Amino acid sequence: MSSVLVTGRNGFVGQELTRRLKETHKVVSIIRRKQDGVDYQGEEVILRDLKEIKAEDIRKFQIDLIIHLAAQLRGRKQDIEENNIRGAQRLFELAETLKVPVIFLSSTNVLFADALGSYARSKRSGEEYLKKKTIPYLILRVPLVIGRNSNSMRVIRSFYQKFAFFPLFGRQDGKIQPIAVASLVDVLLSKINSTISGQTTLNIVGWQSYTYRQIIEQIIDGKKKISFLTIPFHLSLWGTRLFEFLRLPLFISSEEIISVNMHKNVEPTRHGPTIFLDNQSELLFA
Repeated sequence: MSSVLVTGRNGFVGQELTRRLKETHKVVSIIRRKQDGVDYQGEEVILRDLKEIKAEDIRKFQIDLIIHLAAQLRGRKQDIEENNIRGAQRLFELAETLKVPVIFLSSTNVLFADALGSYARSKRSGEEYLKKKTIPYLILRVPLVIGRNSNSMRVIRSFYQKFAFFPLFGRQDGKIQPIAVASLVDVLLSKINSTISGQTTLNIVGWQSYTYRQIIEQIIDGKKKISFLTIPFHLSLWGTRLFEFLRLPLFISSEEIISVNMHKNVEPTRHGPTIFLDNQSELLFA
């Protein structure tokens, strides 16, 4: 039984991965704080900001593999880049010091980073930093990940139940290849149970493309026609940037508004080695 260190354990993917990982592995997680409703039994928990983690915090657990899932998606761009870049750099430095291989969950957004923003740039920076290290690593770039306990699914359904319509920030007709969280965790577990010996980057996407409007329709109902209120793209972008500047919470970021209005289909001939997963609606929107 190997020991696996997981960051981002409180997140959507992290909770699903950790739940299944604890069945067969020793799990050590790094979190800033414990979260209500999350089961931490059967794992070791390090309460520490990732940017401040030290070798002595994790050396005693004799870690065999590090899985880096943690990332800030929304907020001020300075905060996103500061937390994501510095956290990743600190973790990868320790991995090299301790000679531990790394699986880094990146984003297919890095393939379109010049058109996107802080989150995509921070993921690209993390990839570039890891590629300079001498340790084995596996970088997995993923698109939108959804599933039963997805916070985005809960927000969309809750909003529609209250107001009987849903806002579109721009037309939201950009195409993407979403994947189900269960499918992603299956891939992660298969990689964890194999030997990470090389230095590899893979794109993990669904074989079927959806527009974000179609995804919302499926999440809300999947059968009936949904009422949408379209907010002009530039007005949406200006408004979210104002909220971000004022550090006010909002369920969508300016970067996400750009993202949902552009095509982001991944093509192996252009974007490198790619694994296609079955992403039919019964898997994604159950």
